[in-house]
Amino acid sequence: MYNPTLATRRLTTYMDAVRTQWPTLSAEGPPPDASTLARLDDAWLPNPTDWKKGETVRALTLAEQQLILVEVLKCKASLRYWLQHYARIKDKDGRSSLVYPLLDSQDIMLAHMAELEMQCAQGLRTDGLLLIILKSRQLGISTLTELVLLHRLLFHSNLYALIAADVEEQSANLFNMIERALRALPWWMRPRITNHVKDSELKFGDIDSLLRVTFANTTRGGTQIGMEKGQLGRGSTVHLFHGSEMSTWSNPGQVDDALDPAIPVSHNTFAVLESTARGRNWWHRKWLSSVAGQSRWHPVFIPWYAERRYQMPAPANWSATTMAVRHAQAVQRDSPRWCGREVTLTRDQLYFWERKYLAAQQERTLYKFLAEYASNDEECFSVSDDGFFPGEVLMDLRGKEWPALANVVYP
Repeated sequence: MYNPTLATRRLTTYMDAVRTQWPTLSAEGPPPDASTLARLDDAWLPNPTDWKKGETVRALTLAEQQLILVEVLKCKASLRYWLQHYARIKDKDGRSSLVYPLLDSQDIMLAHMAELEMQCAQGLRTDGLLLIILKSRQLGISTLTELVLLHRLLFHSNLYALIAADVEEQSANLFNMIERALRALPWWMRPRITNHVKDSELKFGDIDSLLRVTFANTTRGGTQIGMEKGQLGRGSTVHLFHGSEMSTWSNPGQVDDALDPAIPVSHNTFAVLESTARGRNWWHRKWLSSVAGQSRWHPVFIPWYAERRYQMPAPANWSATTMAVRHAQAVQRDSPRWCGREVTLTRDQLYFWERKYLAAQQERTLYKFLAEYASNDEECFSVSDDGFFPGEVLMDLRGKEWPALANVVYP
């Protein structure tokens, strides 16, 4: 689904199976054009008061049935194909548009998913695709995660998907992303929805799959859908999961105590824990254990410079400060590990970073700034809050090389 090589193999297997009935059927060629899709829409009469319902008003031709079958199989085999042609989101201008082309940051996430999937196929990994993602803001990771969950729910059966954020409003926002993408799909790709609870639940009865969305902030009364406080996923088998902004959860330990055991050790599971940094807390410890290879979760750091739109025109007479130059050098050093390529900041990118840094320094909010504009994962956690020592002092101290204790002479 995620690895291009494996997606091609899957599609070949699917097509070999259907050719027992239609020997000449082919998956080659472009996707259906707008006029073809319009003719398919003519066969469907939507319910004017409920987008989830409708009825066919004419029989599909054999050619139309074959076209639908091939498109469904191509989407099932390849997440990228589905994203490119059918996955719609609300863009920055509030319009419905295809999510493709993906952001560079989203491509990084998909590259990690492809790598893990291949490891599973080669027998090098026994667990599923469990990602812990440390990120900057506005990089499209939540959007991509919801679309991955929806893709699984559309083309596979008997799944339980759970989404959780720290507060109810954010949980509702994540649910709406999925609902909006589901509503925009062609009628022939959308499974029948047998139960729909606003902002919290979708059930696809014919394929026996369920999506539930909850909020995990126990200071507001615990989770919804009848769970006890701090018992996220307990008593269930959770095949798909998204935990959003984990660093803000008041009781993140429920991920270890209740959720983790509910996610089976299987190649078919997909789960994401994602957040920006917020000091040295549970999220920091969870990240360190994944980087050390001591947990099920595969670490993915997506820095601000992974997305090239973060820049500002630099004046002709501008010269970078020492701190900005150090940051640019750190980016060049650390980017191959996290971006899969060496990144050299452009003049406009570095000017953008420096302006942000100087403003945060003046306002004593470097602890917030570094959580979102760090060069590497360690720097995200280097300043926890607006404490007694200014953030730039702590940054400088942590960036220095100190002598080993054995070389220190005590009086």
